[in-house]
Amino acid sequence: MSTLQICPDMNSPHNGREDLLDRSLIRQQDFMIFARPWINKTLEAYRSCDSFSGLIYLWIVFNSWASQVVKKREYAEKNWYLVKAFGRDEELSSRFELFLERDEELLRLSRQFRELWPVFKVRALQDLHITPWNQQDKIKVV
Repeated sequence: MSTLQICPDMNSPHNGREDLLDRSLIRQQDFMIFARPWINKTLEAYRSCDSFSGLIYLWIVFNSWASQVVKKREYAEKNWYLVKAFGRDEELSSRFELFLERDEELLRLSRQFRELWPVFKVRALQDLHITPWNQQDKIKVV
């Protein structure tokens, strides 16, 4: 639902939907052997009020899984391709939009997160003269 405007660039007409994921790999049981310790570390970090570490641990799980389920394995280590594959996937996009429609808090947080973009563009940090964070600054933001 484009009216939510969380990721409008992914839903724009010129991008279109594509089938870039290998559905046979979506629910790999073997992957949980790898993921479970990282998920446990994520939960421990959140219990310790270390949201930043929790996010990193969760990202490791997601990024690892994402790189396994894309069809074009030669691009599996390219973040731009993972973003494209997941952003253009009809089923994942529809489910995310459904969650946004049903959960006002998720919608609010998603919009708030979008306002922080670009999150991982290091050049933007330099251009905006954003200095490295100390622990207290990180806690305030996270």
